[in-house]
Formats: sequence, structure tokens, C-alpha cells
Amino acid sequence: MMRIAAYVHPHRIGPWATGVGKHIANMTAELMARPGVELSLLASGQDWDAFAAQVPDSPLRQCRVNRIGMKRALVEKLWSIAGSPAAEWWTGPVDWVYCPMEAFVPTRRAQLAVTSHTMYWFDRSLPDLYAGSHIERLRWRIRLGRALRSREVLWLAVSEFLKCELTRLLNIRPEQISVVGNGVEPEFYEAGDGPPPATLGRPYVLAVGGLQYWKGADYLLALADQLRVARSDVQVWVCGRHERAFEAVATNHPNVRILGYHGVSNGLPAMMAGAVGLLNVTRYDSFGIPAAEAMAAGTPVVVANHSALSEVVGDGGLVVDPAIPGALFEVVAKLYSDHSFRRMAIERGRARAKAHTWAACGDRLLASLLAGGPASSKVA
Repeated sequence: MMRIAAYVHPHRIGPWATGVGKHIANMTAELMARPGVELSLLASGQDWDAFAAQVPDSPLRQCRVNRIGMKRALVEKLWSIAGSPAAEWWTGPVDWVYCPMEAFVPTRRAQLAVTSHTMYWFDRSLPDLYAGSHIERLRWRIRLGRALRSREVLWLAVSEFLKCELTRLLNIRPEQISVVGNGVEPEFYEAGDGPPPATLGRPYVLAVGGLQYWKGADYLLALADQLRVARSDVQVWVCGRHERAFEAVATNHPNVRILGYHGVSNGLPAMMAGAVGLLNVTRYDSFGIPAAEAMAAGTPVVVANHSALSEVVGDGGLVVDPAIPGALFEVVAKLYSDHSFRRMAIERGRARAKAHTWAACGDRLLASLLAGGPASSKVA
């Protein structure tokens, strides 16, 4: 029996969880379901109570919870600065302390596995993002400094691209990193299997993540302008968090509809299934969960030609350089007007989506833990 204590951030899990929150919820649920694994959770008691009240039917409620009697921010400061108290103070003897997000948890004898989800604030090849991310870099190095200096930590990356970034930017040894990936919830596959959703009005392409510079807001607004000039029926719908400057432009644009995560009344799977296509044209993406979700939902996917996006979509997506004027407009126009082209994109995407299940991610995680990680001598 492998004893695993998963240190989780309950405040990131919930009905509106985005990438990291989905990863936390689904990967811990996968471990709970595996024979030969004895899983407990480690979390701030205050955070856990708030989560339990908000999501009373979560499967994680069935798991034993080791409650930390301090606020999350305080205990994480103690861990990063003092390197104590050890996780076993709350969990008792365990073989692994597993962090499904970026966090350092000191241990006595247990091995530590830390998941990395993004590295964009360390990448100097993205000068506009790098220049504004000095505070995030400082926080990251303080929070994970001890993990970065240890050759005994097992790092888990969500893509091969991110594994290369961890090696290139932080000098973590490749043999210290395992790729576990991200998955797609069943409701997205169900949306793709079912009948086409009822019309939601004008045809639209959908972008998930919000009107933000690093999410390619300028590319999306340029596309909306081109669709307006061409007198196309297609609108650009964007859900997520929006930067004020871009939101101000979009609010008065006849071809843009801006939505918050909580404002998607029809549900994201149905909204994806009803779209002409899903656009993921971010300047940096270490995975791109919406692209995988859209392929599962039977929606053609258009992604930018860099970072992890082409790795995730494979031959199931349409890859463009959004910086080339007109490139994004041309592929959207063809998806709308050429039904055989759109059907081919849907079929390839659905086939590719089968690679992105949380069960497969759980298999990769468990295989990495069973292999013993980079410091098997520490196992209790």
C-alpha cells in the first residue's frame, strides 16, 4: 500500500475552477480511486471548511483530511523560509507528499512531488510578459526555493514543452521531471456525443481565458474587426477575466460579446459544442485545457503556433500564426463557409481528444510515484 498525502488548495477547487483547480480536483480524485493507494489530504482547516460549505457533494469530501490549524499563507511562509514544520506533523508517516500545484512542503522521510503548471514569467523570449512579472518571479523563487535547490524533489509537468522550460530556465535535471498532462471532464465528451445544441443566436467563435494581452486579446479584436469589414455573421465571444483597456474596446464592438466565467449560463461544454470554432491564440500556454475540451466537445480548434499548443492538439487542431495579418480570419472564414473542412476538423479533434483523459493522467502520475522518483532512498 502506497501512502500519499496530497497538499491541496481547496479555494482553487469549485464549480468555476479553471486549469490548476481542475488539475487539483481531478488528480486527487484519480488517486482516491486507485487500488493500492491510501490517500489523505493536507490543507488549511480554514480553507477546507470554506470549500466543504461551497461544494458539499465533492468526491474529495470522502477523503481523510489532515487539517492545518494555521492560515495557508502563514504555513507556506514557514515552509519556504524555515523549512518546517514537516508534513508528517499532521499526516503521520507517509511515502509521498504530493502537491498538484506549485508549493513546497517540507518532509521528514517522505518524498516530495511538486507539479508545475506554467513558467511564462521566467521566459525572456516574451519581453512584454517578462518585464511585468518580476513580483511573480520573486514569489515563485521564495515559495519554491528549497524545492529548486533539492535534487530529491520529483517535479511533475503538464506538458513536454513545460518540462523543457523547467530544464532550460531553472536548470532542473530532465530525469527529475515527469510529464503527467491534463485531462478533460466527461461532460465535454458527452457534449460532443449528443445532438447539436440549440442555437444561441448569431454564429460565433469562442475564446476561453479572457481579453488579456498574453491571452492574445489584440489578435481577437483584430479578428472581430476583419469579420465586421467582411460583413460576416460570425461574432467573437470571449469568456474569462478581462483587462480594462481591452474590455472597454470590446464593450462597444458590434462583433464581440464578452462573458465572465460565471456568466456562461448555458454551460461551457454546450457553448463550445455550439461554436464555429474554439480559438486559443495565447502568447504562451504550457498546456491549453480549453483546446482539449473543445476537441472533446466536437468543436474545431484553432491554436497559435508556439508553446505547448501544437503538442496538445497534434493533428486534431488547426495551427496558425496569429501575428500574421489575416491568418486567423482566413481559417475562421473557411470553418464557417466550408462544411466538409469543418467536419474534417471535428473528426480529427474528437480522435485526438481521446488522449486527454484524467484517467490517463492518473496512470502517468502513479507510474512516476511507483518508480520511486529521483530519491527513492527517502521512502519511509
